[in-house]
Amino acid sequence: MKILLVCQYFSPEPFRVNDIALELSRKGHEISVWTGIPNYPEGRFYPGFSLFCRRRECKDGIRISRLPVVPRGKGGAVPLALNYFSFAFSGALKACMVRRGQFDVVLVYQLSPVLMAIPGALAARRAKAPLVHYVIDLWPESLSAAGGTNNKAIIMAFGRIVDWIYERAARIIVTSRGFIAPITARGQPERKLRYIPQYPEDIYRPVSVAPEDPARDEMPSGFSVIFTGNIGVAQGLDVVIDAASELSQHSDIHWVFIGDGRARVDLEARAKARRLEDHVHFLGRKPMDRIPAYLALADVALLCLGQEPLFALTLPAKIQSYFACGIPVVGSVDGDAATVIHEAGAGLVGPAGDHNALASNVLKIYHYSKNERAILGANARRYYEDNFSKGKLLAEIEEELRSAVSPTE
Repeated sequence: MKILLVCQYFSPEPFRVNDIALELSRKGHEISVWTGIPNYPEGRFYPGFSLFCRRRECKDGIRISRLPVVPRGKGGAVPLALNYFSFAFSGALKACMVRRGQFDVVLVYQLSPVLMAIPGALAARRAKAPLVHYVIDLWPESLSAAGGTNNKAIIMAFGRIVDWIYERAARIIVTSRGFIAPITARGQPERKLRYIPQYPEDIYRPVSVAPEDPARDEMPSGFSVIFTGNIGVAQGLDVVIDAASELSQHSDIHWVFIGDGRARVDLEARAKARRLEDHVHFLGRKPMDRIPAYLALADVALLCLGQEPLFALTLPAKIQSYFACGIPVVGSVDGDAATVIHEAGAGLVGPAGDHNALASNVLKIYHYSKNERAILGANARRYYEDNFSKGKLLAEIEEELRSAVSPTE
């Protein structure tokens, strides 16, 4: 198949869409990618890339077209808006040059914002090709939940954009079962939808940590609860400080944060104000390929989200990474994520934002034997192999593309 893949973010930016393109190319498909000039997350163009340099290249058999965008800067509202709209505008202009039959199918890998899907929808119409829309972030719900926008006019405007895109999609893939109801409520028939969750990168697996590995010196001794990834507002991590305070009499229970984000400074300040420096540890960002070693040295991994209704519909990709590493999970989450942890028998879950439940569940796992914790970890790994393995999910994506090109109905 001649496949056009549209996503504002692509290699060398670290997103799973890179694997999808590479795997489809390895299977003999002709892959073209429309993406932006790489500038995530630093907010400036990567070295070697600019408006005049490396706008087109062929890598691993994939033809990459990098559309001109305004860099996202440090994340302020105006630079972000310009970044988002510039990609949609540049892509719309490029779509005007697409010829009929140029592509057999168009795949939009839709992160935030939904605007990145507009060039894909226009290109599909010009090529007379089916559009497969892969929804990673649910819009317009994400606009208010994670973007902090409650302006009804703006939300309604984005809702119309979403409806316009959905109407033009032959298939809609969702990464969480919780996304199905909101999308069907927008008038889309359930037969168009397919649940295909995200998968973890290949690096996530159980590992043995060498005695001389520096991670051993960084991790506190005792029982450790580890959180990895973005330390943002959406993660609702205030609950951790409250739970840590409640369990502070247990001197060997430690809470370890690996990552960074705009909520980190506030969390560190709150931990210090409560004199929890010996219990709550911020190790900063680590290379992604080092994360499995830190997980292997921890006793339980923490999955945490805020109390926004959208988050109850979301299945965060972090859960797949934890499961792949075979580590027990304690959750402070609602909805789909809580359901998966229960289904897997991989740990304990309490309601999002409930620090008492989080503290209670951590204490329960703390009192488990090593064998009981090992069983939880084995359950997590087994669930990953059955439901989240990369090969299985990539095959399902390919099948959806084939079905869109040659529908059986």
